[in-house]
Amino acid sequence: EPDPGAVAATARTDAQRAELYLASAMVTQDGGTSSSERAYLDALAHRLKLDAGLRRTLDAQAREAADVARSLAEPG
Repeated sequence: EPDPGAVAATARTDAQRAELYLASAMVTQDGGTSSSERAYLDALAHRLKLDAGLRRTLDAQAREAADVARSLAEPG
């Protein structure tokens, strides 16, 4: 399991912080998030010092991407 502190430490800019969170959220969105995945995202958002509004936006983008991926994977 990745260490949220180590992951957050790699970000140097606000854009990188948002991108790291979004990438992590997208990875955990497949099939819904478990409680351990949610705890990881909570810790990561805290370490990245993400604004609550930005986090909601990023979570929504991750859910939308997961929905698109599922729809593309469904047989025609």
